[in-house]
Amino acid sequence: EVTIDKVRTGSPALGLGYTDLDPAEHRAPQRYASECRRGWLVGYGGFAFRHGVKDFVSLGLGWKPDKLCPGDTVGALVHATGCLLIFVNRELVSFWNAGICPKVSLWPFLDLDGHVEALR
Repeated sequence: EVTIDKVRTGSPALGLGYTDLDPAEHRAPQRYASECRRGWLVGYGGFAFRHGVKDFVSLGLGWKPDKLCPGDTVGALVHATGCLLIFVNRELVSFWNAGICPKVSLWPFLDLDGHVEALR
């Protein structure tokens, strides 16, 4: 879970999700998290990315990253069914049947490219 500290008007680009790449072993980060070839990421105004490819799916409840305000908390959870759940202020706002194997080690990752400028 992260807390939004600062936002700006502009693109709704905030992405968050998980990768199964161990950061201790993977030393070549992409410019954008959405390019991760072994990851699952949602955000960016309602898009999902599976292994670096845009997945044109409806993201359940229609999460809008551009509506985040300072003080909001955002969390992501991988459900036992392989779905990626997104929470804002502990309320479920989106879900995606991402096909994530919940039995592998996962690391969270974020992409701050637009609306959200700072978080903790």
